[in-house]
Amino acid sequence: MTESNSIEEQYTSGEFWDEIPDFLASQAPNKIRFLMEFIDFDMIVDGLSNKTITIADIACGAGLVSTGIAANLRERYPDLDVEVYGYDLSPQAIEVAKKLNSEGEFICGDFNESEMVFDLALLVDVIEHVPDPDEFLQGAAERSRFFTVSFAMDDNLASRMSEARREATNVSGHISLFDDRRAVGLSEKFGKLRAASYIPNSMKRNIRVTRPLHVLTVIPRLVMQWLSPRLKGKVFGGESLYTFVESSVCARAIDSNETQQ
Repeated sequence: MTESNSIEEQYTSGEFWDEIPDFLASQAPNKIRFLMEFIDFDMIVDGLSNKTITIADIACGAGLVSTGIAANLRERYPDLDVEVYGYDLSPQAIEVAKKLNSEGEFICGDFNESEMVFDLALLVDVIEHVPDPDEFLQGAAERSRFFTVSFAMDDNLASRMSEARREATNVSGHISLFDDRRAVGLSEKFGKLRAASYIPNSMKRNIRVTRPLHVLTVIPRLVMQWLSPRLKGKVFGGESLYTFVESSVCARAIDSNETQQ
């Protein structure tokens, strides 16, 4: 069995969700609030050829982020139709998504096998789980006019100095490690960067004390998070950088730009 197949098996078997029984549903409200402000939806809507915006939620989990965004978009743009398509390799996640959401089409399978082209692709909490982030993001960029990616700041000083931190990262399934420079560089490889920002994290998430050393780092972590999430991400991690990109490799986006010119 290849490394790629063994990684995929972790998700298709449901093993990955053993430690995350709510399928990240509890994190959805914070992500929805952030993304509604972070993503320039006016830019996306202005380029629509009709009154329908299509959203792909890649590795959708419970699917609540994309359907929550859809509900907010209908309030912001009353004449707009919103279609949500969620993709996940995990049949367990798709089952949960179908139960929790009254709208959206949720598909158990690989997004990159889809023949659809979307107005927006959401890649939230997924890029660090894939062995080849470049190939994975290229597939998303080729099938979306715009895309948003979250990058966990796992390539940090603490992980380089602590074997325990590196092991914790491996246990969480993060096999591709990012700092802010790599995240922005990868995003710009497939389009024009329109925005980049750290999502506001709750203090509770960042003050977990699971080892004696954490007692000494609680105050520095809190101070850095308040002063500069970027600095905290570089030193301790525990932060996520989001990028919003206009695709340069999506055929529909290229055609739209040429028509406007």
